[in-house]
Amino acid sequence: MTVHLSARLAWHMEGWNGHVCRDPSSNTFCVGHYSYPGDQIRVSRDLDWEVANAGTSCSRTDGSPPCVYSINAFGKETIGGYADAPDWYPANERVTWGLEPSTVCIWPFEQMYRPEVENRGSGQTYDYDQRLAYALEYFAQIEANRSLVFYYSNYSNPFSEDDSRRYVIVGVSRVKSVGKIRNYTDMTPENRKRYGGGFVWGIDLTSHYPNEGLRLPYHAYLDRPEEVERFIVVPPNPRHFKYATRQFSDDDALEIIEAMIKSVSTLVEMGDASEQWNARLDWLHSVVGELWAERGLFPGLPFVLDHLGIPKAIAFFKARTDAGAELEAKDAIFALLAGENAKASEIVLSDVEAPAARRRAPHAPLDPRARAGIARPHAALGDVTLCQPSLDAQPLRVRRREPCQQQERLAPPDHSRYLRSHRASSSVSRGAAARCTSP
Repeated sequence: MTVHLSARLAWHMEGWNGHVCRDPSSNTFCVGHYSYPGDQIRVSRDLDWEVANAGTSCSRTDGSPPCVYSINAFGKETIGGYADAPDWYPANERVTWGLEPSTVCIWPFEQMYRPEVENRGSGQTYDYDQRLAYALEYFAQIEANRSLVFYYSNYSNPFSEDDSRRYVIVGVSRVKSVGKIRNYTDMTPENRKRYGGGFVWGIDLTSHYPNEGLRLPYHAYLDRPEEVERFIVVPPNPRHFKYATRQFSDDDALEIIEAMIKSVSTLVEMGDASEQWNARLDWLHSVVGELWAERGLFPGLPFVLDHLGIPKAIAFFKARTDAGAELEAKDAIFALLAGENAKASEIVLSDVEAPAARRRAPHAPLDPRARAGIARPHAALGDVTLCQPSLDAQPLRVRRREPCQQQERLAPPDHSRYLRSHRASSSVSRGAAARCTSP
């Protein structure tokens, strides 16, 4: 079972190609309220510098614009990456590094504000050692050469209006590598101890683009919005595209890939020549077969564990599944949620995490209907039955789209035509049959 993730990008008028925008003043979206990271671009942008370097590769400029975390997502050259310490941080310096081609910087902001990182009763609001531990745990679940990364823009994009706000998926690729934690150095020993070593909130994520994946050509159609509407991809489940990055399952990736197949098929019909779209379609179809093969017996269980806030259990389930012990792993997780710690000794949770997970889970032991619901092989995508946290233990549907909506089922997306084409795809070598390069 592989974990996939989203990565937010600040809007770029040239398709995140590692160049300064050709008309920087026309990009009012990158300074929007929903840009990334936070208000960094709005606060730090030097429009005069951008105009002077308009259209130039950041590999040949005397620095990089403040959208550096996003700008090289589909770039071909190494550019200068940097991170300035925020005003509230007890460091006053800029950390610099080389940002490789097809690389963005991500950070799991959601993990930074979990209840478990709060320092209750102390003079410091957050436990930075715990924050760092959760970040490392998040990155450890991303697998090079297996995980998919879906790039998106939040509401600050040209296709989102005040009365009709929407996220936009701009591309997808395969993760090539995950970088290392960087630290500020201009800190006193006391502050270094208080702030987890002084870590930078940003880590490199490099993809296999252009050999695997694609970038949708929104930048080529900005003056033709009616054409954009033909191939635009909006996340089918926005929940997975929040907090700058989130992780999700094969099932959720399947639904997005299906939407991207429709988009790319439309681009072929339109005669767009910005990419080798038939080769990209081949790659997308191979990914469909791969995802179907990897779903396993309990495709909805990682989603439930994420909902319960216990990523360590997700890592345990994945490791045991890869070892061929998926049924045993499921039983151990159910025992953990039922308070039967002796049967779940391999899942080590803190004194805070375990009670928090059980409060979110049923108060009573999971009943047979719940066990049967999760054990149903290849059930409706993301449709898992748990017990409602009440004495009567009535069933509660935890759905992929809206967690905690009661008594409602979703029809699964129609993957049948792709499944028929990939019955024998369990042995497909990832990307080998559909390697594709830019024209």
